[in-house]
Amino acid sequence: MASSERGRPPERSGGEYLTPREAAGILGVTEATVRNMIRRGELDGRQWHTNPGEPRYQATTESVERKAVESKRPPVVRDIDRRTEQVLETLSENFKWIGAEVAQNREMITGAVVGQEKELKKRLDTLNEGLDKALVGMDEMRQLAAEQAEREHEYQRESLDIQRENAKAQRETAEGLARALDLVGHVEWKEREAEHQDEHRSFWRRLIEG
Repeated sequence: MASSERGRPPERSGGEYLTPREAAGILGVTEATVRNMIRRGELDGRQWHTNPGEPRYQATTESVERKAVESKRPPVVRDIDRRTEQVLETLSENFKWIGAEVAQNREMITGAVVGQEKELKKRLDTLNEGLDKALVGMDEMRQLAAEQAEREHEYQRESLDIQRENAKAQRETAEGLARALDLVGHVEWKEREAEHQDEHRSFWRRLIEG
């Protein structure tokens, strides 16, 4: 959870905190993602405001390292998550803009004259429709990312099964070849034994007849 302060930025304490750029380099994400993770509480950290009021963030080294360990997944899945995260960040920025426009137009409608009310309401409806479509698009993107990850996992499982089948077939082939060689060797030994016996009989026959 991020603590909030005002004034001068807090001093770093022996590497206890990391800047968004440092954390982004470790996690392989953007600095905006790191700031969002601190705001959402996914990373422990702290937040303060400069004199003009601009927010600044720092994440604890421990929470960044823990998140890095948790995020070590297959490369394809990480790539899918990164693209999905970038899309969601873009959608989030669009939501902020749409929300500001909606709020502004609501204020305009409140103070507008009757002759302008229909036109302003039309613009507000258009913005609301765009917001709805953006929400639907975000849900579809999440579903697509989940399906892609599932397909990748299924592909890896199928590849492992194929490798196992190939290894089994190779082992069976090797065993069959060994049995065949043993059989050939046995036949050759029998043939040599028969030839030896024939020679032995011929010798004694010649000796007796001779």
